[in-house]
Amino acid sequence: MQKNEGAGRNMDSKVIENIEPFNDIYFKSCFYNSLFPLVNYFRSDLNSILFNDIIVYDSEPEKIESGIGVKYIPVLRDEQLIDHLELEVEMKESCPDIIDRIQKDISQNRPVILWVDSFYEPLRTDTYMKHHTPHTLLIYGYDKKEELFHIIEHKSRENLSYKKRQIAYGDVSLAVKGYQENFMTPDRFSYYSFIALRTNSDSEKNPYAKTEKLQSQLLEEFSARKESIFEGLRHMEKFLQHYRRTVLNEQLLKSNVKSLVEGLNTVINFKRVECYRFKRVFSVNHHLSRVACEIEELWELLRVDVAKYLFFYMYDWDVFYRGVERSEKILQLEYRFYEELVK
Repeated sequence: MQKNEGAGRNMDSKVIENIEPFNDIYFKSCFYNSLFPLVNYFRSDLNSILFNDIIVYDSEPEKIESGIGVKYIPVLRDEQLIDHLELEVEMKESCPDIIDRIQKDISQNRPVILWVDSFYEPLRTDTYMKHHTPHTLLIYGYDKKEELFHIIEHKSRENLSYKKRQIAYGDVSLAVKGYQENFMTPDRFSYYSFIALRTNSDSEKNPYAKTEKLQSQLLEEFSARKESIFEGLRHMEKFLQHYRRTVLNEQLLKSNVKSLVEGLNTVINFKRVECYRFKRVFSVNHHLSRVACEIEELWELLRVDVAKYLFFYMYDWDVFYRGVERSEKILQLEYRFYEELVK
């Protein structure tokens, strides 16, 4: 297929080049893993998105003490953030002629993010014809003859396997209709098309000054959210208490192992984001980055032990006792890390 960068409504095919999947971390929701490739493509400021939220531990009341979640506390509203990224975004609640609309935007070099119901998306084997799930697709090309869109998509929820893939026009139409019927609300948009407003802005000419400013703003925001952060740490402490009681009793572990793995998955995703973004802003060797990444590694080790039991049901008390010792170190490091951030 010929890849054509020119604009024009009657082209049989068009692919916007140099849009690449983002698989470094899973951040906040699928929308952001659709947005990040465009932020990189337009050479905008990824750090502004990564640090627009203070992330804190949260509880899941329906799971009582064993539940653990995370809460994102935004600094800027979505509209303010997009303006800060120096991108022009056209947002629509719905598009009656969705296929034509996408083709028109792509032909004008405007990549599209689209909310769909992945129940109708064959690429998503975890949800296709099984579960109705709101999801986003990043569309960067089309082929009228084959009736296919070029998209960036992953295989399953929170799985970092985003790749360049293709999806049929008909499947997109069904998935869009499913989203409108099952998830659309009056205060939401379902269609986004993007174009850069400016490139090589003044802020890019002095990246060190910009980084120092971001570091300062970040520390101020953490200090302003001190109460929420330490409330979250108490939720984390309660989850670790549950972990210790559970893993040292095989009967308890057997009955709670799946929910425990789910909780650890939630925590590790949070800690990966924290490690990743601190390395981006404070450097790999900065002590805050090192502590953030050490915390992530220790949580990973806890999950390895519990996941092995989930798959093989072979219990080794000594292994889990070492896990309990690690959990005590995690608790100390978590408090030390956030105490330094908010002081």
